This record gives sequence, C-alpha cells and structure tokens, in this order.
Amino acid sequence: MIAIALTFALLASACAGGGTENGAPQNENATNKEPILVSIPTGNASGLAYSLTSGVANVINSHVQGVSANAEVSAGSVENLKRLESGEVKLAYADSSVAHSYLNGEQPFDEASANVRFFAFISPAPSQVISPMDKPLQSLKDLAGKRVGIGGPGAPQLTLNEKLLTELGIWNEVDGQLLTIPDTSNALQTGQIDAIIQPSIGLPQVAWTETFTKIPISLYSWNDEEIQMTIELFPYMTEYTIPAGESYPGVEYEVKTVAGWNGYWIRADFPEEEAYEMAKAYFEHPDELTSAHRVLSTATLENTLSVLKQKEAIPALHPGVEKYLREKGHLK
Repeated sequence: MIAIALTFALLASACAGGGTENGAPQNENATNKEPILVSIPTGNASGLAYSLTSGVANVINSHVQGVSANAEVSAGSVENLKRLESGEVKLAYADSSVAHSYLNGEQPFDEASANVRFFAFISPAPSQVISPMDKPLQSLKDLAGKRVGIGGPGAPQLTLNEKLLTELGIWNEVDGQLLTIPDTSNALQTGQIDAIIQPSIGLPQVAWTETFTKIPISLYSWNDEEIQMTIELFPYMTEYTIPAGESYPGVEYEVKTVAGWNGYWIRADFPEEEAYEMAKAYFEHPDELTSAHRVLSTATLENTLSVLKQKEAIPALHPGVEKYLREKGHLK
C-alpha cells in the first residue's frame, strides 16, 4: 500500500508541473534566451584598435553571461559609427574626433545622432608628426613645401589635418598625399613622402613599428603655441606627453603633443542589464585587460570619468553604465 501511495504521489507531482520529462526540477526563472552577439567593429587587422578590442572582448566573454563579444575588422571609426547608427552593430570603437563630428552632424555624417550612448574610454590618441631622423622638423610650419602623408581618402585625419594646417596658414603649401596609415610608413621608407602628420591616432601604430625598425625616424615635439592653438581648434583634445621609449624604435626622448582619445560607443537600445554587467567586467578587471595589451592599462574608470567632462565628444551615458557608476559613488 505504501508503494502504491508513493507512485500516485509522484504521478500527481508530475502532472502538477513539478518536474520535466527527464525528472529534473524545473526552474521557473530559467530561460533559453540566446546570448546577445556583440561584434565590435574596430579598424584594419594590423591596427591597434583591433588588438585592443580583441582583449576587451575576451574579458567580457569571461565575466558576462548572456553576451558573446568579438572584435571585427572594419574600415575605421567613420564606418563603425555609421553602422552603429543604423543598428547593424551594437557596440563600436571610435576616436573622439570622429565622435565629435558624429554627435554634431558634421561631415562625413549627414545629421547628428540620437541613437547612441557612451560606454567607456579606451586609450589616448596622441597626434604624431614624423620625418626621417636626418631631416627633423623645427616647427609644424616646416611641413610647407613637403610631400606629407595626411590621411587616406575619407579618413577623419584628413579632415583634422585640413583644419589644422589651414589654421597654421600652410594648407595650400603642403603637397598632401592621400595614404592610409599602413601605407604612410612604407612611403616614408622609400622616399615617396618627406613626412607624416596623423592627428589623434593610437600609439604605437602597429603598422609603423616594424618599418621604423628599418629606418631611423624623428618624432616631432610640439611647441607650446602649437599645442594651445590646436586645443582651441579641437576642444576634445588635451596636452599630452609621450614618455621616452614608449613610441617607436629609436625615439628615446619625451615628445610633447596633443591627444584625442579612443572610446567605445553603444546603442541606446542595448539592454540595460547586459550593459551594466559589461561595464562592471570592463572596469573591475584591469589586470586582465593589461595582460591582453599594455595600452589597455589606460582603460581605467578614472579616465572614463575624466572624459565625461568633454561634452563635445560625449553623448549621454548608457543607462547600464550610469547605473554601475552610481553604485560605485562616482555619479550623483
């Protein structure tokens, strides 16, 4: 009789929904939700953006359930933000100069964006002016009359260079060469150009490092007047010092310059809970980020809080990131 009673009890429990077909307990809160795929467009495969974002994606994947992230090769910041605006991607890498144009509806963007929020700071993007070591520049105006790599067609650096060199009064005197970042170092090596000017890019440029082991170069240190003029022209830039020995082979001296910065921008409609967890993983595992790439030592909470003051290049924070910063007492 006891066995019969127990059998009926088990049957009743199963009919009441207390189990599954294999007898395992059923969790009412469990879901079979597919992970959110976060493919992050960066830049070319040999560039710094791709390397950094590969490391960031690994940290997110290690600490955030429900998200599967990866770095994606792309044509760079302009394409990245256009794809973010269209909803094709959910998170994108971009530099502050492009973000400034994007948020203000300036070329090459047709209108200001309302669909994007800020996620986090990644790294400084110092302006770099390079010439052969035996032909060092004494001022930025020395670029007049020279063949200069000024950025590829449609690249944000091209727009910045036009504004900067126009302000210096030498735009029409520079023989500007439209070359991509990887192509400029090769052109300098072969004597096709006399100098490179690339404002607001990552340091070091992976594509340049190998070439500059073969030819000695001079990295120009800006004077105070040039620095002040550029900051007034581009309010999202700040004065920056490249430490000795931390740029390219043979540059064993400090270099004064100006720098923008690189960051991640995220869709405004990205789920708040997952954005919160991604921010938590990003800010709470600095050792893992730095072990992925030394440049990620700058991907700190302090640096993110610092650039939040630059309204020209910062939209509103994503609610998930804002929630994390409020919990930590960094926002009122």
